Amino acid sequence: MNLNDVLANLYEMDWLYDQPFSLELYNNGAYVLLFLSALAPSFIFMAIFYFLIKYPFCKWYHWLIVLIAGLIVTDVLTQRVLYNFLAVPIANSAQGINSFLLKQILLNSFLSLLFGFIATLIFKRAPLPQHNIPWSKS
Repeated sequence: MNLNDVLANLYEMDWLYDQPFSLELYNNGAYVLLFLSALAPSFIFMAIFYFLIKYPFCKWYHWLIVLIAGLIVTDVLTQRVLYNFLAVPIANSAQGINSFLLKQILLNSFLSLLFGFIATLIFKRAPLPQHNIPWSKS
């Protein structure tokens, strides 16, 4: 069992599965890229926030802006990955593709937010200039 098989279980849940599109993504191994498009921007943007912004300057809304910026990058990357791997099915059958793309983008958005919170909790423990999470008092 490879990583594409493991991630296919996540991306092919009942409400996300659409036979021609999901099969195309699975055969091309695109689920790994979809997962990375949710994971990488969250950790990169949170690392930028925690390494570059000093504590006295930090407010909770700065953290939220960085989280939303990572979410926007995730959505753009997800759309690009889907359009690159689904070019032929989109050209052959555009029926149902919009809802499939929207569901995949929403799932990756949720994963990106989850990874952003996890990155925040990880970086809180590291000896960085920004050691507090924005919503804590200590």
